[in-house]
Amino acid sequence: MQQGDGFVSPVDGEGRADVRYNTILVRSAVPAGQLTSWTNHVGELIWEIYVTVTNVGNTDGNELVQLHVEEIGNYRRLVGFTHIHLEAGASEIVVVPVQWQDVASLNADGAGMKIHPGKYNIISGANSNRGPVQTEVHLT
Repeated sequence: MQQGDGFVSPVDGEGRADVRYNTILVRSAVPAGQLTSWTNHVGELIWEIYVTVTNVGNTDGNELVQLHVEEIGNYRRLVGFTHIHLEAGASEIVVVPVQWQDVASLNADGAGMKIHPGKYNIISGANSNRGPVQTEVHLT
């Protein structure tokens, strides 16, 4: 369970919610096996990520939901985020679209970008170090 740290937003005066990140679901917008053959598809939607967040505290609060993608053995990058307000006991499904350029990296020869075959972790949490839910995606 991910606990809030008592942060008080200077804008609205409400603190960060005590939240639990429950589930993460990946919906692919590209047929299996095609994604790694694409090059230069900037702006193309490749995944929609669904994250369920529940306020397990007794007071209403805010949460900054972040989504990171990590090519296993390589690097982790922030690919999306959204700020939500949750009433005490409420849940919300947050949808984060991921586009081609969010995951693509340079080819070995440096002559272009592509999404490389391999394993990717999709991680969601309040920041890159506190990602309580994750799933692994295999790209061929």
